[in-house]
Amino acid sequence: MKKISVSVFLLYMMFIPLYGITIQFDDENSIEIDTPSNWKTEQDKGTPLPEMGSTFDIRLTAPINEKTMLIITVGKTLTGKPLTQRQMNDLTKKITTNYLRESVEKRASFVDVPVRGGKGKYAIFTDASLINKRPRPDEYLYAVLFLVNYDNGCFVYATGLTDDTSGAGFQNMVKSISSMEPSLAVIVQTPPVQIQITREGALISNAASRLKLLIPSKTLKKMPVQGGRQNNPGYFYFEDTKDKLLISGWLEPVEKFKHRTAREFWDSRPASREQLNPLYAKIGDWDVFLYDLPLPEIFRSTGASAHLQANLLQENAWIDLHLSRTDAKPSETLRNELIEYLKTLEIQK
Repeated sequence: MKKISVSVFLLYMMFIPLYGITIQFDDENSIEIDTPSNWKTEQDKGTPLPEMGSTFDIRLTAPINEKTMLIITVGKTLTGKPLTQRQMNDLTKKITTNYLRESVEKRASFVDVPVRGGKGKYAIFTDASLINKRPRPDEYLYAVLFLVNYDNGCFVYATGLTDDTSGAGFQNMVKSISSMEPSLAVIVQTPPVQIQITREGALISNAASRLKLLIPSKTLKKMPVQGGRQNNPGYFYFEDTKDKLLISGWLEPVEKFKHRTAREFWDSRPASREQLNPLYAKIGDWDVFLYDLPLPEIFRSTGASAHLQANLLQENAWIDLHLSRTDAKPSETLRNELIEYLKTLEIQK
């Protein structure tokens, strides 16, 4: 079969020593896999899969003289739970239909493959167009389909390409698949933020929690969302025209908060040289980070730009709030005004 442009995943090991490697996709997502030391490993953006969120592709290529390739797609279900038997059967049927269309086999015969923390299987398909022919360098006689459903909600779909299903390359693919241990973060979707203007002010909520944030002001002006924030359904942005300050933030599911404390969250981000005079505080239920931003030199003697970032984790919700004010007043005065404004906000359940 020609190089199949699908995502697949397997691992290899038999006559060639296998080496354990960890492929780190980001701070939370990684895969541990055993591969022969002389195989080339590449990673790329993932191929979309039903019931999945983001996925990652791994391509494992043997030396030219072995003529074996393994393409792996790994992802995690949107629910964070393993696929049900029905979902697994439907996905298997959908995927194998494409293979059977060009193969000698008229039905897929799957064989169980032992995996860590889940259930795996594979089936071999023979390219009908290559029977009694010698495959060219870009063709493979056999395609091996691997499917693994992990107990932690991870799923692997891999295609192995080879001309010999009894050789070391095939055995190494199977053994590598068996060694795989995906560790992908649960993909949590942020429900769209709901903003209700009432007599009391702006009431902000979403379906992630019963918690609601009330900004008790009748002089709020909704501001246009720009940049990457446009893609975050939990983002909100206002200007309070009376108090001359900006209010923005996110209302997210608590699962999105991956740190032990707000201080750890703030410290984990790249340091900004522009953040002056940082100060941490606890104000009511809010964890607060205060700082200043520099003004153009011509205005520095007459005013300041003060900022307050506050975090709150309650009722399965995470609120990341940003208040800022720039005015012809000392920084200490502006900070106190931001703190007093924060105290007026109400958390409703």
